[in-house]
Amino acid sequence: MLQTHLDNRHYNTSDSTVMKLFPYLIAFLFFLLNPSYSFGQNSASSIIVQTKHGPQLNYAIAANCSYSYQQSIELPNSKDNQLLSFVGDLKTEFRSIQTQIDSSSYELFRAADVSIFPLEKLDSIIGNDSLILINEAHDRLVQRAFLYQLLPLLKEKGFTHIAMETFAAPSGELSISTGFYTAEPLMGEVYRRALALGFDFIRYEDTLHNSLLRDSLQAVNLKNNLYDDGKWRKTLVICGYGHLYETSDSRENKMMGEYISELTGVDPLTIDQVLFGEYDPNSYSHSIYEALHQDVPILVSQIEFWPFADFCLVHPPTQFINNRPDCILLNDKKHFFEFSNFPRNTRLAQVYLADEIKSKRDFQTRIPTDQTTYFKNGIFMLALDPAETYLLVYRNKKNRILRIKKIKPTSSK
Repeated sequence: MLQTHLDNRHYNTSDSTVMKLFPYLIAFLFFLLNPSYSFGQNSASSIIVQTKHGPQLNYAIAANCSYSYQQSIELPNSKDNQLLSFVGDLKTEFRSIQTQIDSSSYELFRAADVSIFPLEKLDSIIGNDSLILINEAHDRLVQRAFLYQLLPLLKEKGFTHIAMETFAAPSGELSISTGFYTAEPLMGEVYRRALALGFDFIRYEDTLHNSLLRDSLQAVNLKNNLYDDGKWRKTLVICGYGHLYETSDSRENKMMGEYISELTGVDPLTIDQVLFGEYDPNSYSHSIYEALHQDVPILVSQIEFWPFADFCLVHPPTQFINNRPDCILLNDKKHFFEFSNFPRNTRLAQVYLADEIKSKRDFQTRIPTDQTTYFKNGIFMLALDPAETYLLVYRNKKNRILRIKKIKPTSSK
């Protein structure tokens, strides 16, 4: 469950006039420095390849990208960040992001009139709301780990539907046809958990129109599927970056969250995970992250200079164990297991749920629960749930399977 140990705190300032100058300038800088905020697939989409047998997953493309950066002193290209996240290589991704502290922003936030809550307050914050919009940066795994932890609470509160950006055919078992983002192992785990909890899935993304039309059409899609008799079905909408924003300075900048309110008169609960993140290239956002500097997740509200969402969720810094990020352990549901004695020329180690693999072709269309290119002292380390049975797969740089082994992590490594 969601747990933190932090007392409520409150910062005050009388300098509200200064604060009001910030919102749209900061939003502009944020989008300028995050060009993928609304079309965030970038080079990562290359992992899906078309073959005579239909679309297949080639995770070796991400593995080769990760491996090449590991062998080089070259700073990674930020356009590869999402590709790196598919093999859990946050260590390399963070190396690509040059951060700096903006002391004026730091001090301004320290003096700001904001409220900070422990994450355990989220239950009461949700209250009786029926529509929640939560965003994510598509390469930040900790934000997907939070979604995984959130699902049981939403189920307890009567939520029935999940709408996610890039859903393609979200029904039944997880596969390449489910959607693009769910092909990333941790988001795949989010989908599996939602499926097991009995949520229904809704497609809503518009990919056919330009950015001026996209958000309005996505709001219409959500309304047509989930709004009946003057009320929303209890729904979690997972979107990217700024799509949840509830206010704007012009029609051209209006986002999906604002259109939803206009179409239905319902003010959704919006939670922004993206604004205050570690290793953010925006010096303003990074400075605020450093000002908060928490070792547990916190919710920040009443941010006078950021009126675009109800709350900002701030995650603690990622911890690495042999270059593997701790967030993929899903609050200790999983544990790291070490694997050695792998074939020569192995580039990628993966684990699939054994009961999801019915034929050899499934290794090209199903989603592993974890995968990595990192090995140290002749050992790969993968995150496994001791309650599950897996198929351990080693691939070479051409995505060819070198070995398959059935494992039960409590008894075999």
